[in-house]
Amino acid sequence: MNLVALTGNIGKIEELGDANGTPVLSFSMATNDYMGKAKGEVTNWHTVNLVGSQAKFVNEYGANYKKASVKGKIIHDQWETKEGEKRSKTKIYADDVELLVPREEKAEAAPPPKKLEFPGT
Repeated sequence: MNLVALTGNIGKIEELGDANGTPVLSFSMATNDYMGKAKGEVTNWHTVNLVGSQAKFVNEYGANYKKASVKGKIIHDQWETKEGEKRSKTKIYADDVELLVPREEKAEAAPPPKKLEFPGT
């Protein structure tokens, strides 16, 4: 099963695009991992891709938030440049995104974050 869940800091949000009439958007997200005393904390940057209503939602409200939580799948792209160098990039194709922690200066413009509801509570 290809399933990933990440929570991290929102980086650059790209402009809303269009793919055959479907809204598309990507943004960068940073996660931090503690790698022990020798390396300390390491920041990893991820590219998150969204389509449809999730893309429109992040386009409208994403800049008002510092953090996001995403769930989706990982796709690993590999290619070779014209110079023969091998390159790769890992992308997250998110099915669900939740915006967390409003930015103080934009808190009034931010909608309330989604409330997670669990059965029986």
